Amino acid sequence: MFILGLTGGIACGKSTASRWLQRQGAAVVDADAVAHSLMVPGGSLYAAYVKHWGEAILQPEGTLDRHAIGRRVFGDKAAEQWLNATAHPLIREAIMVEVERLRAAGTRVCVLDVPLLYESGWDALCDKVCVLWLRPEVQRARLTARNGYSEAEATARIAAQMPLAEKCARANYVIDNNGSRRATARQLATMWEEIQHDANA
Repeated sequence: MFILGLTGGIACGKSTASRWLQRQGAAVVDADAVAHSLMVPGGSLYAAYVKHWGEAILQPEGTLDRHAIGRRVFGDKAAEQWLNATAHPLIREAIMVEVERLRAAGTRVCVLDVPLLYESGWDALCDKVCVLWLRPEVQRARLTARNGYSEAEATARIAAQMPLAEKCARANYVIDNNGSRRATARQLATMWEEIQHDANA
């Protein structure tokens, strides 16, 4: 089974690329979706977070308040390190279970959609990596429009991640997502053709 890592900066269009690849027949394992499944009541991340932070991070109905967790972690190195050390192994384990299930089912191409692919060292699991790229000003504009952040908040969120230029330098494929959806789709189609060739080799 050929494994393609899909990543990029925040608001760079990973979800759009992921959906396009899924329509072509790739199986997509979305790290965010896996993490969310572990954060519901009864999930392993839910239990770990409540044990660590207490009920202050719960909504009135008992679900996790992800915004409250985000506020505790953002800008606090110790809290961020604890969260990463706790969450990454649990998410990785769940992802590997799904990858092996897909492999056993005879899946030819699996896309690992992981925002922190390089930061977490998950690129080692992949045959090749694709990075979605945006110009910094476009990335900031999309992030403020999508999440309602101020210019300063958007800049801080982007700065907290590995520089996009560094991700692009390490990638096998860089998709320029600054233009139209059609232009992005053309680049994805070229990449998909190569991946199909590699998967059949």
